[in-house]
Amino acid sequence: MEFLSSHYYNRLGSAYRLNDQYAEAISAYKQAIGLNSKDPDYYNNLGNAYYANDEYAEAISAYKQAIGLNSKDPDYYDNLGNTYYANDEYADAISTFEQAIALNSKKLDYYYHGAMAYAKNNELKKAVDFFSGGMKLSKRDHNVWLFRGMLYCQLEDLTEAFNDIIRGVAMSIFNTKKLNSPIDDDNYDISINSIEKRVKRLMDEMEKETIPKFDGFEQLDMNSIVILDFYEEKHKNYFAQACICDLRLQKQPFNEDKIMNQKIQHIKKWCGIDHYQNQKNTDEVYNKALALLLMSGKNETHNFFQKRPALRIKVVL
Repeated sequence: MEFLSSHYYNRLGSAYRLNDQYAEAISAYKQAIGLNSKDPDYYNNLGNAYYANDEYAEAISAYKQAIGLNSKDPDYYDNLGNTYYANDEYADAISTFEQAIALNSKKLDYYYHGAMAYAKNNELKKAVDFFSGGMKLSKRDHNVWLFRGMLYCQLEDLTEAFNDIIRGVAMSIFNTKKLNSPIDDDNYDISINSIEKRVKRLMDEMEKETIPKFDGFEQLDMNSIVILDFYEEKHKNYFAQACICDLRLQKQPFNEDKIMNQKIQHIKKWCGIDHYQNQKNTDEVYNKALALLLMSGKNETHNFFQKRPALRIKVVL
């Protein structure tokens, strides 16, 4: 009977938590524990409710009690590690994620979480090494390459960042194709290598300040676009960032005003740096700036600037 009662309160707590009623969830989980204090899942669920309610100290205590009752469940350690991370206790988070992996080395999320904790703890090289250990679990997932590329960017190793990001973007493009049958590793690598060449040409065009054509890149996912932009930001390539804004517009047309304002700021920075450092013909710079502004070819974009004449590009010498 006690089991049935405790199970009821545990289910009730989960219903409250899913409805974002965290105080009620916490109360229900405590009632479940009061009736059955030997079930580690109740403490884990209580920790989840505390975590969702930003009560990190209480969540840490609850997760530790769950681990005390069952030290073999890696998800308990992962939850504890995430709470340490949210509470800015990065060294403890790292140690806890390592314990999760020691119990289950086949779950990629643990590597993501541990790498982020290392990065927040200003141990970027360890973050790269830690995450690299888990990449073999999902070699065809473009996000793992993009994530490590981002870590390399933070490490200021832009060569390795470039290689990983190119591969991640190529995989993202490939993954949008609807394949009717699995593809073996050899053919997969051939396909990815071919797409990588296209991505490299695109980035080379932007590096040379040539306005690119995004043919074949329309289905690029938002995560890939964000990481591309992050890489170019680290590279201080404002011309490329202005171009990438058009990829963002394709995915987020509802944010058109915000993205176009950001694009204008990138173009302004590029115009200033290009003029002062490269001493190019001013008319050439302004003409290319105008072409950047209108490269999307959408009437909405043209109307945006017609409504905002004060936003015209002008570099004061």
